[in-house]
Amino acid sequence: VHHNSSKPAQLNALAYTQGQDIHLGPGQEKHLPHEGWHAVQQMRGRVKPTMQAKGVSINDDASLEREADVMGSKSAAFVPATGDSKAQGIEGSLTHLNASIQMKRVPTHFGVFEDEKYTDNGSDNVVMVLKFEPGAKVNATKIGLVQSVKNLNSGTSFALDPQKEQRTVKSGTGAGFVTDRLTSRNTPIYGSDDLGVGKGLEDTKQDNNSTANPTKVDTSATGGNATYQLGHRFNDGTPKKKDAKLYDNATGFSTANSGKIFETTALALDGVQKTTYYGSVKWGYKVNAAGTFKKIDFDIVSMGVPSQIFLAPATVWNSSKTRGTMVIKANNTPILNGSLVEKFKAAKDDEFIYKSSAKAGNQVYCFIEKKGDATKNGMVKLQEIKDKGDGKDMVDLPVPIVMLTIKNVSLTSDVQGKKKIVDLPKDTRIKNTFCHISGKYKIDVVDGAHIGKSGYVNGTDLIYEK
Repeated sequence: VHHNSSKPAQLNALAYTQGQDIHLGPGQEKHLPHEGWHAVQQMRGRVKPTMQAKGVSINDDASLEREADVMGSKSAAFVPATGDSKAQGIEGSLTHLNASIQMKRVPTHFGVFEDEKYTDNGSDNVVMVLKFEPGAKVNATKIGLVQSVKNLNSGTSFALDPQKEQRTVKSGTGAGFVTDRLTSRNTPIYGSDDLGVGKGLEDTKQDNNSTANPTKVDTSATGGNATYQLGHRFNDGTPKKKDAKLYDNATGFSTANSGKIFETTALALDGVQKTTYYGSVKWGYKVNAAGTFKKIDFDIVSMGVPSQIFLAPATVWNSSKTRGTMVIKANNTPILNGSLVEKFKAAKDDEFIYKSSAKAGNQVYCFIEKKGDATKNGMVKLQEIKDKGDGKDMVDLPVPIVMLTIKNVSLTSDVQGKKKIVDLPKDTRIKNTFCHISGKYKIDVVDGAHIGKSGYVNGTDLIYEK
């Protein structure tokens, strides 16, 4: 076992197993039981290379990954009889068989999400390079990644500028979440440029990379300079396929009960399946009440239509505008200099132009400039200003109305309910496509084990997802 190895980072991994060698990146000893079971899989001859990365054979079989999670957890609980550490017990059992490296992937009904890079600083930051690889069920000429985020500071959600604060969901399942875009942008596709008047999501540029290599989305020293690229999968006589990607360097607060929580989804922007969601995943970090930092496990949220954590802020997004004029809420509001000392007072309804935001301790400050008088500028507390609402209209996100089964119900192919397709368990997520005069609903299953199935159910057996 190679501790503090530099090799995993070369493959954008935290740890990997190659033959009799387990390479653990700095501080990644927690992955030893998982990687130890990969060594067992290799000893049994069950691991075959499925892809190449930098000339190295890699196996990314999802079933082997799940098995390593389960068996690795069991092995972590084993203490060798000799009294040696658990790590020593695992290390001593490894034998070389082949040279495949295994990395985690998260499958949905439509494709696979992969965290090509997912690192943290152990305090207030995570870096994500996220890829969606469209599968055989996808038919779209453009696929983009969109995400919602909840920023937490000492247990309370916060935003870095007034317009984003106004776009944050106030109650319900998605409370505290907001569509993750710069407030000057009118498009929800992560990293993309503003779209002009009359333009739709189908007009989104392929990437925002100014170089000739748009496939690199990591802006670190070893990566490229783009924050996103669109993907696709379609056949116009010749099969065409490209992964969708994003890069996000996400920094928040390190105080107790803080963090940044993301749900990221892949969306068909154009083509046969335009407006179709292809599943979603979660990631980010949390700091608990004791001040301990923990990176959120990269994992599945939905096999198809994303959860209300995404859909609720998407609904708010659609009724919002881009950042406009900033307005002072009350008379005698202090405008501060860079040392947070008062420069002058502003009156209620005074209009300012927003420039930037910064955090000092637990407080967010906005740097603003008075409209028509650039000499009148300074810092103001976020909660002391609001957006006037005179920005540009947003380019809408699709927001399907999702319903839930309230009990186990039979999905049938006929409106009379005689030809059963399958029994749907309680809380199955569905989309209603037609309401029959008999009270039967024609529905599509949009998540879970039966995603993709269609048929009829009783309307009285459904409730709206909130």
